[in-house]
Parts: sequence; C-alpha cells; structure tokens
Amino acid sequence: MRGRRISMRKSGWAVCAALVSAFCLTVAASALAWRSPTAGERTAITSAALRTPTAAHRKVHVSRIRVSTAGPWASALVAVYFGQQPDYATDILHKVYGKWRVASTGTAGEGCVMPRQDQRSLGLFGYPCRHSTIIHPYHRPRATPSAATTAPDGRSPPRRNSSA
Repeated sequence: MRGRRISMRKSGWAVCAALVSAFCLTVAASALAWRSPTAGERTAITSAALRTPTAAHRKVHVSRIRVSTAGPWASALVAVYFGQQPDYATDILHKVYGKWRVASTGTAGEGCVMPRQDQRSLGLFGYPCRHSTIIHPYHRPRATPSAATTAPDGRSPPRRNSSA
C-alpha cells in the first residue's frame, strides 16, 4: 500500500510538471507572435531593404522576413556581400502611409526604434532600450504655428524674462 501512494505522488508531480511546461510554451509562443509576409509585403520589404545606403551597388540577399502581429513593423535579415564574404545585419522596417520604409539597420539595438510589443512580437527583446528618449522620425508631431506664438511676419517673438 505504501508503494502505491508513492507512485501516485510521483505521477501527480509529473502531471503538474507537464501542465507548467505546457503553460510556459504557450506564453512563449504568444510572445513571439510574428507572421510570414504576404507575397506583396515580401516584394515591398525586399525592395525597401535593397535601398538601404550600405547595400548600394553591392550584391544583397534578404531573408527571414517577419511581420509583427502587434503593429506595422517588420524585420528582415540582410546579407550584403563584399566580394565573396557576406556581412549580416537586421533591417527594421516600418509601414508608413502604405509603404515599407527602413527605420533602422544594425546588429545590436536596431529594434529600439519600435514599441516594446512589436519588439516582443518579432523576437527582438534581448537588447536594453531606453524608450523614453527615442522619438522616431515618422512619429514626431508636426509643428503647427498658432497665432499666439507666431509674429505676423512668421517669426517667433522674442522670449521675455519673467524674473524682471
């Protein structure tokens, strides 16, 4: 009887361990929630990656294209060939006004230009980013001058010293 209880305890631990493992795998799979690009996205992302300044006039191979399910971001592995030797980098692309544009290129920290949920979706969460200091050029608010802050000739009025 005693041997039977021990085997029941062991099988209970095995079931518990299996459930915890299944839960962890589910959470990890949802964190990496990227998708493969459609044919049109693949063509647009590849042509955008070929316009990268470091890729000009060289043989370039674009692979491992991933599109984020969290937002309008994508990543691609770009191999720029110098002779027979490839130099690998990751391109981060952002879809702005219906066009894919290269937002960042590099080998470390290139994912810092996008929001954290997109980094997690594309699997680019290993590099520490300081998101409070990053302002992506496509996200900057456009300055609209108001009548109170602009002189009639279009220049800003001089600042007044409030301590006088």
